[in-house]
Amino acid sequence: ACDNVARKLSSESGSGSDWRPIVTRKEGFFNYPTIRLHIPTTVCEEISIYATEIYQKESSGFVQRLLEFDVTELDSLFKPGTFVDAVFSLDPYDYHQNAGIKLVAKKLIIHCM
Repeated sequence: ACDNVARKLSSESGSGSDWRPIVTRKEGFFNYPTIRLHIPTTVCEEISIYATEIYQKESSGFVQRLLEFDVTELDSLFKPGTFVDAVFSLDPYDYHQNAGIKLVAKKLIIHCM
């Protein structure tokens, strides 16, 4: 609903950019919607690190914050079937003929099974 309202406001304001919806549905996966979650990075002493707070939660309930790891290491934390809790903000954008709402991750909790 939020996406539809923002799309309408964008076009009524005169934007000619292509709208990129927050939730997409791929053919064959209609019951499994996909979202794009933006995880911002920052450079610290010549290394790119995540500006998002990232935690790992063990099955025992123990939660550990993952501090200052390289951006190339994030893929190893997400395996198929991984559950993630996310705290995010809604940030509208209209840039280079693309417009939409960016979901910017402020905090991620990755559940380990």
